[in-house]
Amino acid sequence: MTVRIRRMTNQEYEVFHRWSIEHQAEELVEEMKMREDRAMAEAEKEIGEMLPQGKDSENSHLMTIMADDENVGFIWFLYEETEGKRQCFLCDLAIWEKYRRKGYGQSALQFMEEKAGEDGLWECVLFVRNDNQETVKLYEKCGYHVLREHGYGRYMNKTL
Repeated sequence: MTVRIRRMTNQEYEVFHRWSIEHQAEELVEEMKMREDRAMAEAEKEIGEMLPQGKDSENSHLMTIMADDENVGFIWFLYEETEGKRQCFLCDLAIWEKYRRKGYGQSALQFMEEKAGEDGLWECVLFVRNDNQETVKLYEKCGYHVLREHGYGRYMNKTL
């Protein structure tokens, strides 16, 4: 299968946006013990702040992962400055259930890293939950290393 990564369409962004808010709210309920209604409101606020212009928000890259003509998932990364250094931060990577373990996540990470390198960044950073061992293994396989432990997860990075 040929893997292609392209900008999200408006329709794909709407699906991504709903998924992102629901996913973020679930994490807030689970990890922060928030009530569901408060978690949904907080998730909407956080996503709104990170993506003030939706899919056209500055420094954000919202991409659809395609295998042949099938939408197999998405990747969202942004460029930011942290502690005086410009870096690429992976906000979300999702491969739909039936397409997992076929190399699409690895292809998406490679795309992100190449794009960040072309744009003059030297590091990619991400956060992953400790209970998500399948994803931790993917990141390790792709060359990411633990930067620091933080609560229920860890920050990982890769120098480009």
